[in-house]
Amino acid sequence: MHWLRRLQSDNSASVALLFSGSLLAVSLTVGAAVDFTVAQNAKAKLQSILDASVLGGLRSRGAEALAAENLFNAQNTIAGVEHSFALKGDTLEGSAHAHVPTTFMKLAGISSLRVEAAAKALRTMSGTPAGGSPCIIALAPSAKQALLVNSGAKIDAPDCEVHVRSTASPAAIFNAGTTLKLKRFCIQGTSIIKNTSNPLPIETGCDAAADPYVDALPKPVVGACTNTKSVYDPPSGGAPHVMPAGSVWCNLTFNGSPRVLFQPGLHIIKGRMIINSGAVVEGAGVTFFFPDTGSEIRFNGALTSRLSAPASGPYANILMFEPSPGTATSRVQYVFNSSVSEEISGLIYLPRRNLTWNSTSTVIGSKVQIVGNTIIFNTLNWRLSTPTLPGGGSPASDSVRLVQ
Repeated sequence: MHWLRRLQSDNSASVALLFSGSLLAVSLTVGAAVDFTVAQNAKAKLQSILDASVLGGLRSRGAEALAAENLFNAQNTIAGVEHSFALKGDTLEGSAHAHVPTTFMKLAGISSLRVEAAAKALRTMSGTPAGGSPCIIALAPSAKQALLVNSGAKIDAPDCEVHVRSTASPAAIFNAGTTLKLKRFCIQGTSIIKNTSNPLPIETGCDAAADPYVDALPKPVVGACTNTKSVYDPPSGGAPHVMPAGSVWCNLTFNGSPRVLFQPGLHIIKGRMIINSGAVVEGAGVTFFFPDTGSEIRFNGALTSRLSAPASGPYANILMFEPSPGTATSRVQYVFNSSVSEEISGLIYLPRRNLTWNSTSTVIGSKVQIVGNTIIFNTLNWRLSTPTLPGGGSPASDSVRLVQ
């Protein structure tokens, strides 16, 4: 009987070992799935950064590979990434790989998973003569009066072009009493209304520039709201409202006629920020990001502003922007109300907005590029110079797109 009891004891041990081995195998399988998910998320992030870098690099119009590398380094947060960029004619190629540490698969001797990404962007001419400089682009392809210039509008920007992609009838309207000193109006459609006898360098039926920033600008992560209240009264003693960078400002109103000082860096505007009449708004090296079309800064007239985009970093030369439209078709109105004076510089990229600049808007000595869906200029007085654009380049009519 002793031998029988020993056999039973040995059999129990075997069952326990078998059960333990099965449990370990199941745990490793589940853990491996978790590790693979983490690796796939890292790969997707790497691909997104690489795509944006090759597109942005091509738009730099000089030292493209270096520009792409700088954009990549500014956005990447994955440790141990090796990457390279190479310009081959009008194509910029990029590749990157990294080893993502595992958590569960270490038990099986696998300490990391390799992830790879590759991207290729192509630059093509849109048909605009070399040296063209579209400082203002209306993107709507079929909207009537995609560009409307009303009486009293004065724009002095001899180095800049206005491009209108609409082929509707009419694609653009120029009313009497306008003074527009620009290098060129390129209107893709052939039907316009010109109610002024003033000479204008208008070309119809030309190949207007496409959206130069499709999926090429950084995509900030929108976190929780920074502000804890929705209405701010002017501080005592005339002190300014100091707005820290890296903040998410949600549905915020400034009462009175305040001075609002934005510190250098990124400011995310979620919902509507209302700045009342008579305000002074300042910010050197600032970028405003609107995550959706329900977000905006609403200036309620008589504004004095001094706003300039950063000179370097991931948001270099970007003053105000929103995500590219993608497949979204909704468009909303965005109104810039009257100002006492404005000194602004940088890109204003709002492709999902129908932009209107209202009466007595005065912009002096500014370097701006404006990209919108449709554009209305009412009574205004602008003197503009050629801007420096994201990536360090000058405005151009080239089109860049991903081909891989």
